[in-house]
Amino acid sequence: MNAPQIDRILLIDDDDVTAFLVQRLVQKSGMVGTLHRASDGLEGLEMLNAAARGEAEKPDVILLDINMPRMTGIEFLAAYEQLPETTRSGVVIVMFTTSLLERDRRTAEASPHVQGFFNKPLSREQLTELAALTQYAS
Repeated sequence: MNAPQIDRILLIDDDDVTAFLVQRLVQKSGMVGTLHRASDGLEGLEMLNAAARGEAEKPDVILLDINMPRMTGIEFLAAYEQLPETTRSGVVIVMFTTSLLERDRRTAEASPHVQGFFNKPLSREQLTELAALTQYAS
């Protein structure tokens, strides 16, 4: 097995089936060191704040769903903008959704923090693309 090409991914998604499929792909690929999951944007922000306090490791990649309870992916992006630059630097955010709405795509892509837009389910090709994006971001 090769060394991981992505150290840490944070999946922010409320769907258990999606989380299971991503976890399986990540394990089979050997491309990712660790995968953490937040079930909504609020929990994702809490995890990033813990990393900012030195209580957890900052993710290299955030796979962000758009439609979630408590805090949507779009609301997460607005809150993410308020985080310190040191918390945001080097993090690649990719929207990860089943949404077919063009307005969702435009809104997500308008954020300077979003580097991609992937449709579910996650594929090995998308994982390879994420690895390339992290190399560029570091």
